[in-house]
Amino acid sequence: MTRFILTLLTLVAITTAAAQTLPPCPDNGESSSRRTITPDCGKALTEVPAHWRERAQRAWSMDYVSKDHPEPATGVHASVARVFRFPRATFYLVTVNGEQGLFSDKCPIERCSEWWTDGTLVANRDYPPAAVPGDEFYLRRANLPEGRAVLVQADPMGALYVLGERCIVTLTVRTK
Repeated sequence: MTRFILTLLTLVAITTAAAQTLPPCPDNGESSSRRTITPDCGKALTEVPAHWRERAQRAWSMDYVSKDHPEPATGVHASVARVFRFPRATFYLVTVNGEQGLFSDKCPIERCSEWWTDGTLVANRDYPPAAVPGDEFYLRRANLPEGRAVLVQADPMGALYVLGERCIVTLTVRTK
């Protein structure tokens, strides 16, 4: 279990560092730099469910609290959450101490992603994530041009379901 957690933390560190300079997504036949989506921003919850609050707070503490970096004086608090309910999986986007992470009982140790400090996570209602390799979410950030977003995807060839920032896509929003 310790080895798995260290591997996950290494992935988070690598992905976070790579996010600073994400390239445009390639147009290579397997993937496209353009997506047309029907956006689903999840539903805001008035209260963070206890299980997901505790899980998110524990994950945040494991990532940020150590002997050299003590817990913040104000504590570790899950403040808000959004739920993404799809036919095959339900995801909770939980904000802990100003950082967002995605959680689901379909993910390894119920944790699906790294932490984000900015942006709005969006799924495509037409192709809902199901906690399988190749799933896609999109992270809209204020510093990106209109119509652009970060592709947040589970590695299609990965043994574990861990969402990470991959590249920048151009989004066309479908309206009904």
